[in-house]
Amino acid sequence: MSNLFMNLTKEQKDILKAFGKGWDIRINAFAGSGKTTTLRTLVEENPTKKFLVLSFNKSVVKELSNTFPSNAEIRTTHGFAYNKTKGILKFKQISSDKSLIPVISNKFDVNNEVSWFILRIFLDWCNSDINNITLKSVLELIKNNEQLSFFFKKYSKSEKDKEPILKFSRLLEILVSLNMNLQNNRFRMIHAYYLKYFQLYIKDFVSSMNYDAVLLDEWQDTNPVTLDIFKNIPWQKVIVGDTHQGIYGWRWAVNALEQLEYNKFYISTSFRICENIASKANFILQNYNWELENITAFYPSGGTPNNKSCIIFRSNSAIIKYVYFTLKNTDKVNFVREINAIFEVGLQVNKIYNYYLSWDEFLLDLLPPYLAVIVEENSNWESFKDYVSENLEDRELISACALADNMSIYGAFKKAIALHDETCSDYISTAHTVKGLEFDRVIIENDFRSVFDTINTQLVKVRWWSFEEVEDIFFDPIKRTKSPIREIVEEINLMYVSITRAIKEINIKSTAIQEILDTPKKDFIKHLKSRNIVLDPPKNSKNKTSTWKEK
Repeated sequence: MSNLFMNLTKEQKDILKAFGKGWDIRINAFAGSGKTTTLRTLVEENPTKKFLVLSFNKSVVKELSNTFPSNAEIRTTHGFAYNKTKGILKFKQISSDKSLIPVISNKFDVNNEVSWFILRIFLDWCNSDINNITLKSVLELIKNNEQLSFFFKKYSKSEKDKEPILKFSRLLEILVSLNMNLQNNRFRMIHAYYLKYFQLYIKDFVSSMNYDAVLLDEWQDTNPVTLDIFKNIPWQKVIVGDTHQGIYGWRWAVNALEQLEYNKFYISTSFRICENIASKANFILQNYNWELENITAFYPSGGTPNNKSCIIFRSNSAIIKYVYFTLKNTDKVNFVREINAIFEVGLQVNKIYNYYLSWDEFLLDLLPPYLAVIVEENSNWESFKDYVSENLEDRELISACALADNMSIYGAFKKAIALHDETCSDYISTAHTVKGLEFDRVIIENDFRSVFDTINTQLVKVRWWSFEEVEDIFFDPIKRTKSPIREIVEEINLMYVSITRAIKEINIKSTAIQEILDTPKKDFIKHLKSRNIVLDPPKNSKNKTSTWKEK
């Protein structure tokens, strides 16, 4: 046995024994509990077996490739599908999803907004486990996407609108044609499609592969198409992740850890965080996430410090505001995410703001087509902002619009570039980007939204759910996986992720997170009612959409 095996906990050793019996395994590994060590030891202890190790994150793949034995092939799920499909689909390069909007518009003679609608349906199909594009499947995809539902209702109610998209035979024709054109390399290839193609023909692909087992990392955030690929792989399976770190539902993610009936194991001893951090994480798990197991903190008091600190924000817009108003020109910081990615939406809004000041058509050419369409349909900046806030559930875009009224986003961008230092141990990140990283000291900033305010606003006031309905659905392990409760649960998961990035010290400036930590489950409804939200009675009974059946 290897030295790694001798140092494992009983939980980890039980997992290796179960694998030796040929079991398919799912592992719920809490933050800092030695997930990577467990997988690496599993590969080491089985040197005659050939492993395929899949992860969603390129940086994780790079890290694992440097430490895993040679009998493991490490890939991202997209990278694995890319290598298998490239020769068949014969594509030379990958284009962005949004680049297809003008292509669809020109090919099928529809406007850019309708092209966006078609593309979103197509992307939802690519990320689903649905095999065929049919009237039934398209209607289901529209129903399950609030933006698509809004668009469909808007256009279907317009008697003057003659767009062919509203005739479903035409819609299906466009979607099927888009599928075939990508397959025949007549349109620009996109990431979502070659993964979908891999899923559609997975049994043909795996027949020529030779592996003994597949290990899948971070599978609380998989999506239906990848999950279907995984189900149809014939080798022994091990999936690992933290079900409470599911934060990507807005990217079609589903929690595979809870959907696959494999033998379930826990890794609950955290070697990374101290008791102070673990107690906060456990409070969230026990009171809000239906978790019966506890994180056991095993971080030694004399543990080796990494001397890193991180300020965690909820949004990119909050980072931009912090750079502009708080950081001094002499400060040095290390941005976890690429600066261009942090400022992408903000700089787009900056162009829109300047367009309304100058009416320079060149600025419109620099925008993504879906934004250019919205700009063209709104005569001024205030009208544009109203449209975005009322019709698009894009929090980052809405926040960036608010920034543009009060600061120079481009000025903040230039300042961020000047202050960035990759050797600096003081980091800045959003909660989503910082996932998987760890720091001796963490500050969580105050731009997280109150879960209780969100429930009161979106469910009690708008949808007219009763407090009893909210409690019933919110604490039901099945119902809470459905929209709109799922998004609120993921917000709590994001708080949990932020807290568990800290090793030794944490400063929670976020009143929203502190509010959760101060409210046990038994006081949930009492605190919810205490928010004193003012309700506007519905005009008639048809406006009430509170029952779960209707949702």
